Amino acid sequence: MVGKTESVEFVYEETIPPTEPTEVVPSRSPFDIIPGVNTSPSKNTEIKDIAGGNTPLSDGRGGTGSDKKSLFVTGKNTLRITKEALHSLSTKVKSIRLSVKDGSVSLRVKELKDVTDGTSYLKIIKKNNAKAVKKVLKNKKYAGFKAAYGGRLYDVKLVVNGKNVTKTTSKLIVSLKTGKIKKGSIYVLNLKTGKKIKAKYDKKTKSVVFGTRELGKFVVALKSN
Repeated sequence: MVGKTESVEFVYEETIPPTEPTEVVPSRSPFDIIPGVNTSPSKNTEIKDIAGGNTPLSDGRGGTGSDKKSLFVTGKNTLRITKEALHSLSTKVKSIRLSVKDGSVSLRVKELKDVTDGTSYLKIIKKNNAKAVKKVLKNKKYAGFKAAYGGRLYDVKLVVNGKNVTKTTSKLIVSLKTGKIKKGSIYVLNLKTGKKIKAKYDKKTKSVVFGTRELGKFVVALKSN
């Protein structure tokens, strides 16, 4: 079985998930959707079962060969989630990864148990807002921190039945496609909560990865030693 995810309140200087995330290249499957055709499970979305075991949500404790998770992937900024797609999953699937153009979010299936016919989707937008980033870093609690990508920030939004989900019951693994990064201690700053989350860089996918239970706008930063 997939390891149990602990529900912990995040505090400053959070620790990163111990396992390396793995980007899965989607292949043609029975669930593939032809671009431009609006059918379930989701427009322009592919669904693929992934072998279980040592996954980002298993807390490094591993699992058995029967463990499964699924990948929902699109090349666009927004991935629509439908109840048909979720119902098509095997009962053995305990976690899923929602992947869009600028990143992904891995979460427990139970976080989406309330999905019905309402609007539900994951959206990750990479944008430049130098003014907002500069304002955040002026705060004394961010002394010693420097934006890793200038004025870039990431807006990560999970909507379930039209309601914006800002906090989940279990830990999420968020991956932001950033490109190369300078050496240093990597953190992700949550602009809404002010939390400093320890992160790591995945060289294979050129992404910054971190664990959190709170979504919103994030800035990738480097901390001077």
